[in-house]
Amino acid sequence: MSALLYAVEKLRTSYPEDHIRVASYGVLERAIEFAKAAARYTQGSCTDKKLAATAALLYEVIVGHPLTDGNKRLATLVLKAFLLKNRLTRPTVYRAAIRGCTRRVGL
Repeated sequence: MSALLYAVEKLRTSYPEDHIRVASYGVLERAIEFAKAAARYTQGSCTDKKLAATAALLYEVIVGHPLTDGNKRLATLVLKAFLLKNRLTRPTVYRAAIRGCTRRVGL
């Protein structure tokens, strides 16, 4: 939770004219729990689990609207930080993930 609150604070200082505030701490907590569950229940490699957690976190932040303004900016900031922290920044990781996902859905 503290990492998300840190990201919110960075947004607030970067965009002071937008009056960004947390509208729902519950949505932020749920986003983190949803990401943990996605990683826990995803079959496959460690990279697959990290990518599932990344997607779940991004989805929950965008759909949940935890802020009064700046939800997409928060989602982008969280996505970039999560990918960097989990060392998922190489294009080969994305290609492997896309191949795995397309195989699962039959494309």
